[in-house]
Amino acid sequence: RVMWERYARARYEVKLRRDDCERFGEWAGGEPLTWALGDPFRKFCQNDLGVELQEELNEVYLWHGTSPESVRGILEGGFNLQLAGSGAGCMFGKGVYLAECSSKSDEYSSARAELPGVDCVLLCRA
Repeated sequence: RVMWERYARARYEVKLRRDDCERFGEWAGGEPLTWALGDPFRKFCQNDLGVELQEELNEVYLWHGTSPESVRGILEGGFNLQLAGSGAGCMFGKGVYLAECSSKSDEYSSARAELPGVDCVLLCRA
């Protein structure tokens, strides 16, 4: 809950700073998959959780592949950029790597000895 409140506050501050935001589709060659009306995650979040994406801020759902131990840290304190690249490297520089397709993020998930066979992907709102 605390993380959601931080995110919502930051999103509101972005909205105040940006009068007009160029939509993804206008410069990226097409809209993100999670903007499609039939997207199952969008439907679940809208219908079951009552959460709407703010498309005017280019808000989307994206996947992040990681390890079970990293999930704990992310859920407790969010993404820590000081740890960027410590799990799967940083081919394009240090940062948080997210993907539209869960199958891509799954390639970067990894199991640990304490939880053999458990790989993790997080569905993130960004």
